Amino acid sequence: SDLRQGERCHIRPHSRCRHIVADSRVRHSSSPRRAKSRFMLAIVKVHYIYSACVVIETRGARICCDPWFTQRIYDGSWFQYPVVHDPVGKIGPVDYVYISHIHRDHYDPPFLHELLSANPGCEILIGTDNQAFLREKMKRDGFQPRSVETLTVGATELAIIPNNEDSEINIDSALYIVTGK
Repeated sequence: SDLRQGERCHIRPHSRCRHIVADSRVRHSSSPRRAKSRFMLAIVKVHYIYSACVVIETRGARICCDPWFTQRIYDGSWFQYPVVHDPVGKIGPVDYVYISHIHRDHYDPPFLHELLSANPGCEILIGTDNQAFLREKMKRDGFQPRSVETLTVGATELAIIPNNEDSEINIDSALYIVTGK
């Protein structure tokens, strides 16, 4: 559930990911396995992969954000160091790929084709505002992005929030996740 005044959010290191645990407890009375436990903590795991790429895991969805793994972008001037070997394997199975904006270190068409071929049924999510250029570029690159403001998957709600600066080059967005409802 949403954190309310007085509730806390903890980030604890665990293995190679971080657990974001909200103290707001969610009642589960319909589950026989949880009959002894009246409360369950809402957990979101955030796996850092590389650069802006993270995988967010909730009870309802696994979302890969801004994957960039193609070397020599921006006319050969940008490289990854250290190189991530087998990024598709490191990312693992995903339900959604969220692309925040069109810059090459956030939208990587060659790698995105590779990731989607390993994850049939995976959808690409982009925002509805300020994303017309990204949407059209993705279509020319062979993708079918889904423009959304909000999306509910099980107990997880995703919202894509546009950057609302007064600028002609306003192209960015942010992903907001609420889980545990």
